[in-house]
Amino acid sequence: VGPDADGLIPPQSVKRLRQIGRWLRANGESVYGTQSAHIGAVGPVQTFLTVKGKILYIHACHWPGTEIILGNVGSKVLSVRFADGGASINFRQEGSRVFLTGLPEYAPDEYDTVIALECDDLPRNSERFGPV
Repeated sequence: VGPDADGLIPPQSVKRLRQIGRWLRANGESVYGTQSAHIGAVGPVQTFLTVKGKILYIHACHWPGTEIILGNVGSKVLSVRFADGGASINFRQEGSRVFLTGLPEYAPDEYDTVIALECDDLPRNSERFGPV
């Protein structure tokens, strides 16, 4: 993003920057001060994961519908919520698999819906020793 020949930021760039700013205000905790997480498979949705302290963040870029399954979680999950407003999400953990259920049929965020999983300790992969 940069100014045009007259030194002005084009309106379409201003619009996009404002969208990004709104998203960061709502979901910035999942970006700032985090690390990439390598927990394991998430199905059936295209995602990437970040971690900060005892919180694991799922960035769902393509919404799966009403359920997400996260595998290879070696930590106990205590609670699950949407990062943008804190609304709780139903979940159950069976061994190293965490099932997020009762999700909305359509993505709450068009580009990247963020879900926060609070764990009892540093989130870790069940197939590796130590934190992610």
